Amino acid sequence: MSRNIKKTLLLRILNEFNQIAPHINETPNPGESAPDLAIRLALQKGVTLLENNSDSIIISSDQVAEINGELILKPSSKQQATEQLKKQSGNKVIFYTCLCVTKFGPKKGLVQYHKLNITKVKFRHLSHEQIDSYLAWDKPYSSTGSFKAESKGIALFEEITSKDPTALMGLPLIDLVSILTKLKVNILK
Repeated sequence: MSRNIKKTLLLRILNEFNQIAPHINETPNPGESAPDLAIRLALQKGVTLLENNSDSIIISSDQVAEINGELILKPSSKQQATEQLKKQSGNKVIFYTCLCVTKFGPKKGLVQYHKLNITKVKFRHLSHEQIDSYLAWDKPYSSTGSFKAESKGIALFEEITSKDPTALMGLPLIDLVSILTKLKVNILK
């Protein structure tokens, strides 16, 4: 997911924040499941960013998908994006989005709250021409599953099932508001 969509989503609930890229290794461990990978990466991003921002509340997230038990990550090329969309065509894909809020407390030390959101997406049957046309339009090469749900990617789906409509875009705002409320951050002020 691009930093721009995260910024757009965060602006819906927060007036001020800084965006910093965490620069971590996102390679899955051998045998690591999609939900475990999403959780590990979101937690690791939070700790990494807290190192140089110890007086801040760090919001991090990660998203990993799977189809029939196979991990789907961010594509590294147009060819890989094409292959991902071909594989997803007509199928149900499960997206695991982990949100993590990290802070350093004077009494408790490192504190992390995280929630895992599960989104099920049923893809339409897509022709090769539709896939090519979509990729030329959105160029979703930094997005898990090779689409941007916030843009034309929504046209690739038959159905989305999720408790949080923003989770598929990579940052579950309903979960974020719940955690920030627990930390006494007044979103509605």
